[in-house]
Formats: sequence, structure tokens, C-alpha cells
Amino acid sequence: IASRDAKADEVLLRQRNKIALSHALGAAHGVLVMVWGAGHLDGLGEGLAGAGYTLSWTSWRTAFTLPPLLSRTSARGVRALWQLLRAAIGKMPQAPGVG
Repeated sequence: IASRDAKADEVLLRQRNKIALSHALGAAHGVLVMVWGAGHLDGLGEGLAGAGYTLSWTSWRTAFTLPPLLSRTSARGVRALWQLLRAAIGKMPQAPGVG
């Protein structure tokens, strides 16, 4: 992620990656699915490789689709967008032991 300060990188990328990896590596063996933004991929990949995992295949799936944003989004529009996101996230299955 370009042009972000170091403190934001630490929190938004490295700390979140660390937490995600600790949960992933503590999970039962089998298929692991992690839904994260593209900025996290390098760090998560390095962490998994460092733990001995190897990439066998990739598959991209659409978790949800956002409607196009208007150039002048109103407060009502922003609230509607957050409701859409919360509803989409609420429909996603939750990993056992995460909550």
C-alpha cells in the first residue's frame, strides 16, 4: 500500500496479519479460507510459508459486491452502504472458535 505512514502500516497490515495468522495456524488442519484485502496478501503468504505451508492452488471468489458510489454520496447513502456491508458480512459463515 503506497503513501501510508509507518504507524498506519503497522496497525492496518502487520498487526492484523499477526492476529489472522495466529488464528489460522491454531485452526484444525484441512482447507483454510482467509478473506482479506490485497494489501495483506504478501504478509499473510510470508507468514504461512514461514510456518511450513506451501501454496498448492488459488481460487478467487467474490465475497460481496458493492453498488457504484455516487460522486456526491449523502449521509443516507453512506448509512445504506454500511447496512449492505453488515448484511453481507452477517451472511458469511464464521470460523469455529472465532467471535
